[in-house]
Amino acid sequence: MILINRDNDIVTNNNDLELLFTIKNFPVYYGCADDCFSPDNDIHCDLNFYISKSSGMVQINPLISLDILYGKNHSPGVVGKIWFDHHNQFCSFISRYNPKKVYEIGGGSGTLASTYVNTYNIDWTIIDPLSITNKKVKVINEFFTNKTELENDVDVFVNSHVLEHIYNPSEFFNHLSNIPMGKKLIFSVPNIQHGIEQKYTNAMGFEHTYFCTHEYITYWLNNNGFRLLETYDFLNHSRFYATEKTENLPAIECPNLYEKNKKLFMEFISFHRKNIQELNQKLESSVVPTFLFGGHIFSQFLVAMGLNTNRIDFVLDNNKDKNNHRLYGSNLIVKSPEILSSYVNPQIILQAGPYTDEIKDGLININATATFLL
Repeated sequence: MILINRDNDIVTNNNDLELLFTIKNFPVYYGCADDCFSPDNDIHCDLNFYISKSSGMVQINPLISLDILYGKNHSPGVVGKIWFDHHNQFCSFISRYNPKKVYEIGGGSGTLASTYVNTYNIDWTIIDPLSITNKKVKVINEFFTNKTELENDVDVFVNSHVLEHIYNPSEFFNHLSNIPMGKKLIFSVPNIQHGIEQKYTNAMGFEHTYFCTHEYITYWLNNNGFRLLETYDFLNHSRFYATEKTENLPAIECPNLYEKNKKLFMEFISFHRKNIQELNQKLESSVVPTFLFGGHIFSQFLVAMGLNTNRIDFVLDNNKDKNNHRLYGSNLIVKSPEILSSYVNPQIILQAGPYTDEIKDGLININATATFLL
């Protein structure tokens, strides 16, 4: 099974979804293919943005089955200074609560766990089917589900950039509400609202499948017995939450942000329609070598929206594991940015959300004659 239908609002469970926009034939895997040949065997699906009339939640439907979407590790969140600083600051945030035993949901590359256990003497367990980490960390290689047993002797349950990937966040918080009173739930989520406002190409899609914002998060937390202790904003990149399982919290009403969110998302779509039109016009009249940055969703979004790939020489990516592989869903081959040193006045399409400035500085260090289409 490739597709999973999500026909009801994930907040209210009402059957009141309104279609906002469809990006046709979007690649279902965010990363690179193992082969460098034809993309004929790559899987595509329409990326449909819906909004709930009762809550204003924007969500993707249908969803991609997890074994396809996360069939292999595409190494998100492991390259670059921003991620390095995020993990260090999130570790400091967690350390304020002096945990003795941590259970991390969705540890991914294991970078957060390794950062923490290399500084603090602690018992740390990850549950993630693809996690790799050091010998100080216990790994359970499976997905976290509503049937996963919650260990009662854990001080703190942690997740970092996982909540936005959860297909049923109401169910997720409901299951976590079974942890003992006084235990902590501490997590980091991307600032998706800022991402949509700034028109970031990685803000939502088959991996970030709903508009995971503060209003909805606090609703789920409160109504599942989690008292909010504090939040911390890491740049405009992420927000950290520290919560505690508590008895007798009064219920709060579900937010309804329909008008606000619909306007925001229609502006997002209008921007990218115009963005692609302008990029293609510039490419049509250009005679310099042209590159596209990102062996990931940054590029796949632009291609799916209609970017003319015939005028692009290569995709660039700082992750060495992606070099000389094919961008999934396209014919484009990924190369190391170091190849820029062989070109005169290269032109680079760089629309990498909050990482754009950091990446741009690195590319200029390789070739000071480079120009950018931002």
